[in-house]
Parts: sequence; C-alpha cells; structure tokens
Amino acid sequence: LLLFHLLQNVIITDWAPPLLILGLTPGMRAALAARGGRSFAFITRPTIALPIWLVGWYAVHLAGVFETALRNPILLNVEHLFMIAIGLLFWWPVISEAPRAVSTLARIAYIFAAFVGSAFLGLALTFSPPLHPGRTATSPREGDSSPTSTGASSRSATSPSASPARQRARGRSRAR
Repeated sequence: LLLFHLLQNVIITDWAPPLLILGLTPGMRAALAARGGRSFAFITRPTIALPIWLVGWYAVHLAGVFETALRNPILLNVEHLFMIAIGLLFWWPVISEAPRAVSTLARIAYIFAAFVGSAFLGLALTFSPPLHPGRTATSPREGDSSPTSTGASSRSATSPSASPARQRARGRSRAR
C-alpha cells in the first residue's frame, strides 16, 4: 500500500498541477493572473515560487508531518491540498505567460534548479536511518489502519525489523 500512496503523491504534486494549468486557455490564465493582482504576480516569480515550493516539499517530508498526516485523514487531505497548491505555484511560471512571460532559458534554469534542490531530499530519505531502532517512520503500530499498515517503508522495506510482528517472533526465537 505504501507504493500506491507514494504514487498518489507523485500524481498530486508532479502531474496534476501542470495538467490543471495546461487545461486553462491563455485567456483564462491571464484572467486569473489579473484577478490575483500584485500579490499573484509576486509569488509567481520564479525566484519566489521556487523557494516556496522547495520549502513546502521538504516540510511535508518531515517525519512528524508525514506521520501525523498518515494517521489523520483530514490532515492527509490538507497535506494533499497543500501539495497541489505549491505544485500550481511551481508550474505557473513554466507554463503560463501571465502575469509575465519567462524566457525559455530561464524556464530551463528554473526546472534544473528545482531538480537539484529537490535531489537532496531524495538523498536524505534514501540514506537516512530509521527513526527508531527496529521501527521505521511508517511501520504499523498495534491496531494501526494507516495506508502503510503493510509494514513496508520507503526507507527499509526489506529490513527484517520493519514489522513489529517480526520483532516479537525474533524475540521469541532468541529466548529459546
């Protein structure tokens, strides 16, 4: 189930926002930009949108935020809404010409900077140890029915200590 949850996050953050923007006609994008006024023009500048997106992307991956959202359906929906919002903010300067057009070279540099900036998160998650010895951030607790209650973890899905049931069984076998 964790794999499908992570795929859902990819769709929500990486695919849906640009598709939503592309679904608007240029006139609709210009009307939205005009309605948003100066504040919209300010936050959709690449130099503003990129740091907001990066901070938001890192924030939703903090262990406490991630765990809390997984355990509370309302907060999970809020997190998904937040991810769509920062995704729309990120993709707006790449796709839309309003409120200002960004040069092709600047768009390429912007995407490259986002790739480099977000790569550190992937590296950190890949090489970070589990939060608790013998238990990963997303392994289930007794009676847990979260989306990750399969015992899999993005950090150590193959770890023999990822499941509390495996820990109990291993403890019993050592006691013999």
